[in-house]
Amino acid sequence: MSASKLVEAIRQRGLSLALGESLTGGALSAKIVDVPGASSVLLGSVVAYASDVKSALLSVSPVSLEVEGAVSAQVAHEMARGAQSSLAKACGLEISKVIACSTTGVAGPDLQDGKAVGTVFIGLAGPGELKSVFAHYFVGDRNEIRALAVDAAIQHLHDWVSKL
Repeated sequence: MSASKLVEAIRQRGLSLALGESLTGGALSAKIVDVPGASSVLLGSVVAYASDVKSALLSVSPVSLEVEGAVSAQVAHEMARGAQSSLAKACGLEISKVIACSTTGVAGPDLQDGKAVGTVFIGLAGPGELKSVFAHYFVGDRNEIRALAVDAAIQHLHDWVSKL
């Protein structure tokens, strides 16, 4: 799936996109920004690599981080909801008009929170209580895992937005 098709699908539905990135470190937003006209849908991205930043800027619960770990479905969900809420508020938009995506995972070289290298969670948040979290287990080096996570996030977002 191409980022340009994703941008067009979001634009056609009159929505805006907010991102909360950890594993991808801004690579997801960079891929979207490469699309001409992306500014019509992308509000911004919070790159929250450290757990304290996840809590402070994306409203991830410290309890979730302690109990589940930063690489978990729960944290991916909270990161997406936090990006949706904080960026909608910052831009003066109704939260129902903003969809969000988050990425968290382990690119290596070492385990994190007991999770194996290649473990990735992608969280999506949309209107109302609509949410999804996808778990992936990618094989590759650090850069390959991150690139695969970006591609998977774009695919999941496109598939999800197409159903809205």
